[in-house]
Amino acid sequence: MAKEQPTDIFYGPDFQETKIPFEDIAALPVVSAAYLIRGFPVMAPTPEALELSAPHGTALPRRFFKLLAGRLPDPDRADEVTITFRTADRFHWKVGTHVQLALLDRSSDLFGGKVKPGPVVLVRVVGIDVAAGDLVGVAGPGMMATPAFERTYARSALTLDLDTFKLRRGVADLRAFEQGIRGLSGGKGVIYSEIRSDLEQVKRSFHLEALALWITCAVLASVSLLIVGQSIARQLVLDADEYPALRALGMTRVDLAMLGMLRATVIAAVATVVALGVAAIASIATPFGLARVIEPQPGIWIPGHIVAVGAAAVVLGVLACSLFPSWRAALLARREPPASARPSLPARALGFLTSRPSPAIGARFALEPGRGRTAVPVRSSVTAAVVGVVVLLAALSVGVSVKHFVATPRLYGWNWDVTYDSGHVVSFDPASQALNDLVADPAISDASVGGIGGATFRLNGIGMDGITLNPVKGHLEPTILQGRSPAGVDEVAVGRKSLQQAHARIGSMVSVGVVGEARTLRMRVVGVAVFPFDDDTSTVGEGLWMTADALRRIIPGVPLDSAVVRFAPGVSKSTALKHLQERFEGDFATANAPGGVKDYKRVSEVPLVLAGLLALLASGTVAHLLTSSLRRRRRDLAILKTLGFEKRQARGVVIWQAAVFTVLVLLIAVPLGLIAGRLTWNVIARYGGFAPAPVVPAGQYGIVCGAALFIAGLLALLPARAAARTPPAVVLRTE
Repeated sequence: MAKEQPTDIFYGPDFQETKIPFEDIAALPVVSAAYLIRGFPVMAPTPEALELSAPHGTALPRRFFKLLAGRLPDPDRADEVTITFRTADRFHWKVGTHVQLALLDRSSDLFGGKVKPGPVVLVRVVGIDVAAGDLVGVAGPGMMATPAFERTYARSALTLDLDTFKLRRGVADLRAFEQGIRGLSGGKGVIYSEIRSDLEQVKRSFHLEALALWITCAVLASVSLLIVGQSIARQLVLDADEYPALRALGMTRVDLAMLGMLRATVIAAVATVVALGVAAIASIATPFGLARVIEPQPGIWIPGHIVAVGAAAVVLGVLACSLFPSWRAALLARREPPASARPSLPARALGFLTSRPSPAIGARFALEPGRGRTAVPVRSSVTAAVVGVVVLLAALSVGVSVKHFVATPRLYGWNWDVTYDSGHVVSFDPASQALNDLVADPAISDASVGGIGGATFRLNGIGMDGITLNPVKGHLEPTILQGRSPAGVDEVAVGRKSLQQAHARIGSMVSVGVVGEARTLRMRVVGVAVFPFDDDTSTVGEGLWMTADALRRIIPGVPLDSAVVRFAPGVSKSTALKHLQERFEGDFATANAPGGVKDYKRVSEVPLVLAGLLALLASGTVAHLLTSSLRRRRRDLAILKTLGFEKRQARGVVIWQAAVFTVLVLLIAVPLGLIAGRLTWNVIARYGGFAPAPVVPAGQYGIVCGAALFIAGLLALLPARAAARTPPAVVLRTE
């Protein structure tokens, strides 16, 4: 994408009252490259389904295309085209497919709704490519023809010009370009779009995916380090029972500490080899989603610097977790602490609830660390399991909240049922018949009108999209996150991310203007809002909102040719929309998640993957606790058997131990996970600039709790079987 030298300016002369010749703009000193692209509206497939365009003069440079299949068309052939991969997916076309296109006659009035059939063209798909607009979701299904196509059909078919310009110094030349345009227009207003470069668009689109993966890696690494580190520490403490004998044989405390570190080194080496092998295999299937489409090096990818950093992180992490426990185990003398006079509260409670001994003894095994050679590190086990379950539940909350966000238009600023853009055909100025009809429609409960769609606004020099609205019926506006709605001609509400870029806050005075217009206003920021923008300039969390009256101070006489509408409760929305389409000419749109919102949808499965991995780690903690506890407390079980415990009672002790341990972990982890999930989603929403609405997946929480108890029971089966089958004489003889 960086090699494409992407475009900085879009200018559509067909939509302007003041038209500047393409050649004059291309001759400006700040313009390094210029391309005139002619769009050909088509009747079949419909104009909304296919965007057909062709370069004027010469073919676009090869660097503009990343071919996924086939080749570029011959510039001298009018019957060869390339299509985007989105077009191929939508129409099931492939290289070699012949497509019949019905163009519009040159005399057609597209904005007035008067279209005439034009030439019918048969073209052949010779290549499938990918462009930045396809990756960020702002481009529809596209087809690129050749200069020969443009020369052949431009005289007989309707065309719409799009002039694109690359500036020598990029964003640094925007002011100079604006001055040049003002000079060419004689000071008259000319509207054009300052777009983010293709590279920036792609970065913006994939940034969220990359950030989600980084956060997942960081959380997983941290939790894994804690859980695995706790397991290593527990194992070192358990093995320290043999240290007095080793000391008696002549080993020093340093030798004992080095013995623990040697064990950790072996573990680290094995873990590193396994991690690198899994990473190499996983690289075949990565990256995921749209990023895979433009991956320059598919297949196994083993970069040396990442391998080195990853291997070092694994080795140093394991050794760091082992250093203090190894040294502590070597220094501390094994002392038999006094026995606890009374069992723990849960054990006593179970003793009151049932006369069977297995529940009470199982609870004591689960909650009491024991003493001497029967000591078990219960607290560290509980801590590790709680952390794993808390992060698991928080990840589930975030995953469900992502899906709720994508499915709830209000949260990303779509606070209405329908938007309408007349393309300057209809005016909603006060006392106009169109406005009266809109207000009088009984199917409409709320409506606001505005204008200037497609223009780029500037706030403190930062380019962004803008929305201008005057309420005409009821109360209809974008979603306010903080502060209030703009009401006066000197007030503006701004998206959170745009506000941060402009280094402003609520109450700040900012400079607001429209690209191509000389006049700017000093306005006060009165609110933070979210808008459903989805184009080359802005996405969710960006943009500004002012009243239509405020806009007319910048562009006097600008028409109010757009509206947003909310239908009354109980009204058939499809019927009401059909009625509006019959009354007003233009484009109507219903809720459709912008590309910035779809970016969140693409990462909605990441928290679930994280939750699954954490579930495995938490299960490992429980399994390690049960096996180590059985080994440490086998003498206690042997004594119980000697006193008359049956096999089923011995099995019951281990199963009750697992159940009580799991219940304790869940009692602590569930409320903490709920809080962590809400806080995490609120942080994500603030970062993304949209309305926070964290969802508590009570059903999934219940499934997690039930699954945790079930898995704990399964993990306890083998230790329980071993406890029941081991003869007490064997254990007591070794003791």
